Amino acid sequence: MKVYFNLPGLFEKFHIVKQTILLYENYPYIFRDNFIISSFYGSNGGVANGGRNSGHFNNEKEVENFCKEHNLCPTIIMSNLFANEQYFPDDYASRIITTFDKKNTYFCLSNLYIEKWLENQGIRRGQFILSTTACFDFEAIIKKTDQYKRIVLSEYMINDWKTISLFPEHTRNKLEIIVNTICPNNCKSRKNHYEHISNLNINNNDITFKCIHESYCGNGNLYEILNAPQVVTIDMINTYLNLGINHFKIQGRTNDDVDLIETFAYYLIKPKYQLMFREICHENSVNKNLIL
Repeated sequence: MKVYFNLPGLFEKFHIVKQTILLYENYPYIFRDNFIISSFYGSNGGVANGGRNSGHFNNEKEVENFCKEHNLCPTIIMSNLFANEQYFPDDYASRIITTFDKKNTYFCLSNLYIEKWLENQGIRRGQFILSTTACFDFEAIIKKTDQYKRIVLSEYMINDWKTISLFPEHTRNKLEIIVNTICPNNCKSRKNHYEHISNLNINNNDITFKCIHESYCGNGNLYEILNAPQVVTIDMINTYLNLGINHFKIQGRTNDDVDLIETFAYYLIKPKYQLMFREICHENSVNKNLIL
């Protein structure tokens, strides 16, 4: 079974995105067998962004041109929980709709108002991915199965094999699993954290959110979290495949370059080529105009 990965940094780490795709095309043998890069995701800001925001990059056209050239279907994050007619659409949302190919772009969502707006712009529901920020429970995920292309599984259920195995097969086929989340499965702050970030992206204030698990996995570097129960290791991928789940998502669009490169190397690259991947990507991180 093929393993599909949705990777971070479409706007935020575009220099790493470009280098990874060029390696993927020019040196396919260094990637793990049957591991496919299905999409890169990200947000260039705006009130629709429901995740961490590291700035505005104003490179939508450059990103879209690259995606077209390399037959890559991007995923745009529009998962703000609270965006409504008072705030949305903004200039960023309008630029996305007019710049990107409407037929070959996915949208990660958790807000019915934004979904309806996208449908009015000619986006099909088959291009909608339900964000983990929707905080849906087991029964809600089953009810939503037919409404979305994929559903990003709640972090509460990652590696909970007993619960996951209870999903109907057609639901499991649509699940996307976050492989490297820092936050523990039983985090009680998750919903408040999602709401805080959504409000932050609307109001642009400096209110700080303090998570009760702030130091749970150190700085969130891959070596610090690999033994955590909520992290999907390479060895666990086969367990998911046996359950009919073959879509995975790497977090880290606002991580530093070193951590993101190491994470890509671990999940995507055969061990004997990981040094090659690291060195090429690190060099590109220093000189962001470097190409193969």
